[in-house]
Amino acid sequence: MVEMYGQGVAYRAEAPPCTLKVTFDVSNGIDAERAAMLLALTRTREEEEAAKSVLSQVGDLKFAVTEIGGMSDVLRSKIAPQVVGASLSQGVIRKCSTDTHALLHAVIEAERGLLMDAPMSGSMSMKIAVVRQGIWIVVAIFGHSAFHVLTNHRRAGLGVMHVLKMGSMD
Repeated sequence: MVEMYGQGVAYRAEAPPCTLKVTFDVSNGIDAERAAMLLALTRTREEEEAAKSVLSQVGDLKFAVTEIGGMSDVLRSKIAPQVVGASLSQGVIRKCSTDTHALLHAVIEAERGLLMDAPMSGSMSMKIAVVRQGIWIVVAIFGHSAFHVLTNHRRAGLGVMHVLKMGSMD
């Protein structure tokens, strides 16, 4: 049921089934932040694979997607290792300290947006996307959290970090 208010009169009508289709023009490329959020927001494997198919044809993007769920106090220690593992296995990062260090900083930044106000023993389910574009690594996290079934809501976090060249202080 949808309630609309206009000119001081309330209207009630059945909500029609609707579909929202969003089109991103990526013919001139896409930035890593948007690509990561797009992947993290996919709901199904089919949507994820379709997004990956398009993104693989655009620019110099490398990406990995993983999912994780459980109690928030336990998940806090599992997110980073799972993201590093997925990023290594999908070729997003190299097995070296500079890549891993940058990825961990991006994970920590994304977690801040997601976990800062999350209850310590709340249930969480998250999709995590990692996108690399040149020296930039982006981590996007989107998911659900709830302390109780009646308090379920969505959360998102985004972290960005650059990879330093070994020995560089820039």
